[in-house]
Amino acid sequence: MNNQSTQVSTISNQVIRLPSKLQNFILQPDLKTPFLVIDLEKVVVNYQELTRNLPIAKCFYSVKSNPSPNVLKILLAQGSNFECASLGEIQLCLSLGVEAKNIHFGNTIKSIDSIKKAYALGIRSFALDCEEELQKIHIHAPSSRIVCRISTTGEGATWGLCNKFGCSVNQAIELLSNAKSLDIDSLGLSFHVGSQQRSSRAWKVALLDTKTAIDQLALKNIDVELINLGGGFPASGYLNDQNVPVNYDVAGYAQDVCEYIRQIFGLDNQYEFMCEPGRFLLSEAGCIKTQVILATHKMVKRKSQKWLYLDVGKFNGLYEGTDIKHPVYYANELSDELVETTLAGPSCDSDDMLSFKNDLHMLPKLLKTGDHIIFMCTGAYSNSYVSVGFNGIPPLKEYYI
Repeated sequence: MNNQSTQVSTISNQVIRLPSKLQNFILQPDLKTPFLVIDLEKVVVNYQELTRNLPIAKCFYSVKSNPSPNVLKILLAQGSNFECASLGEIQLCLSLGVEAKNIHFGNTIKSIDSIKKAYALGIRSFALDCEEELQKIHIHAPSSRIVCRISTTGEGATWGLCNKFGCSVNQAIELLSNAKSLDIDSLGLSFHVGSQQRSSRAWKVALLDTKTAIDQLALKNIDVELINLGGGFPASGYLNDQNVPVNYDVAGYAQDVCEYIRQIFGLDNQYEFMCEPGRFLLSEAGCIKTQVILATHKMVKRKSQKWLYLDVGKFNGLYEGTDIKHPVYYANELSDELVETTLAGPSCDSDDMLSFKNDLHMLPKLLKTGDHIIFMCTGAYSNSYVSVGFNGIPPLKEYYI
């Protein structure tokens, strides 16, 4: 069994083998699909690479990218801190032994009840981007650190994150000035350059905006202690428009960010820095195995086209499948011609499609009902986006090896 090869289909017919650890696990015949499997050793390797090349910033893992206790425990053992977006994530981290002082409540949108309960649990670091949130934190979480999020353009990112969150530089100055008048002394500024950010210069632009805010606040005798660099470090392995996996030099990205900090804030700056990686740490570490449950042909624009319906789809594991293109592998020795193939999920919902921007996958013509394929780079935002029982379909099974 372990001698079988697991291949990827690309337009160039390139064949790439899976890492042996994942391949040996995936090829076990008694594991019912669909399931997600995560190589925890790869998570550790990614964490160590980022922190080694970005030593200036404390790592606060973005829990929402994959909240599995298995992931949280192994990152805790590495010395990671944690960025939580909800009270539930905070409670999960605390239950696993994370100290409250090492948790940042990073969502700028929080209910009063969540703020009160998080404060009661010992959380003393909260994000915001508007006046009402400032007042809520001041009243219900007194003497906490507040971190004001400055908006970015999101240019260069797959997901810009530039509309729902953040405020202007001038608004940030006003908010921190108001915070100081409320006797809040521990102040920070943050930004997020967008998820899967492909340009390291995005951090430079955001850091320059941060410096502008800090300089204006200094004129009012208001000091900023913390600068949150956010997430956005890109994960490698997704396919580009030519169906070729794209690899990013994240060490280079991190080193660029360090250099920007030196250029903008000087060698002897007294600021505390943090970052919030998620996708970079998890994506490449995971893959999803699925089974073809229906193979057929449909007439599309007067042309016969192959369709494969899978037991995993947008609502039970591959929510991001139309925004990014995962490498698709087939777990057998098919040496057949490749044909344009539409992939779709199992639910009774017409939006349950897996073709990236209507770009079809090139897969073997002989793939049939009962065959298996594997989606790579699914370690992040697969289990956390899974719906709970939509169409009666159970949540994705998870394995951590």
